[in-house]
Amino acid sequence: MLKNLTIGKQIGIGIGLILIVSAVVAAFAISGLKKSTQGFSDYRTFARESVLSGRVQANMLIASNAAREFMRSRDEKAVETFEERFAAARDFALEQQSMMDDPRRLEMSRELVLKLDQYDDKAQEVFDMMRRRDAILGDQLNPEGVKMRQALEEIMVTAKGDSDSEAAYLAGIALKRVMLGRVHLLRFLVDNKSEDVVRVRDELGEG
Repeated sequence: MLKNLTIGKQIGIGIGLILIVSAVVAAFAISGLKKSTQGFSDYRTFARESVLSGRVQANMLIASNAAREFMRSRDEKAVETFEERFAAARDFALEQQSMMDDPRRLEMSRELVLKLDQYDDKAQEVFDMMRRRDAILGDQLNPEGVKMRQALEEIMVTAKGDSDSEAAYLAGIALKRVMLGRVHLLRFLVDNKSEDVVRVRDELGEG
């Protein structure tokens, strides 16, 4: 059939077919490019979310270590480190949340921020309790313990001067129990073991 057409028409039809094929190929290429671009965009988003997750975890690890350091040493600089790192972790968590489109991951991110806030509230409560504990120990328990020890030692000295061996003996027993009670009190404040509370009550005569 093409043989019956003039050369000009055959060339025109050939060019038309080439243009059609070229258009189809271009359409597929554009479609593939869009998919590749979308895939790269998704990958980049996931990568950024992963980086932010790592930053949240890293800062929370440092914050947790700082909290433990404060409870060990009572160094207020540790609290400053905790608050600084916690704030950074929360900011990264919020930034991560703002990038999420998937409803399930978005809900998980919101739950994470909520848990972070709860963690901070409890940590601040613990810090305040430790400060109050130290104040009670330093301002009340330690001075009273010293007074009891001094009073019993004075009784022992005066009893010896009066040749009252029974009074000296009883004062010595009382001094021993006071000292043991204070030792177990300090142990409880460090380890929070209930058996130390029992020993304090036994030694100091509180049933």
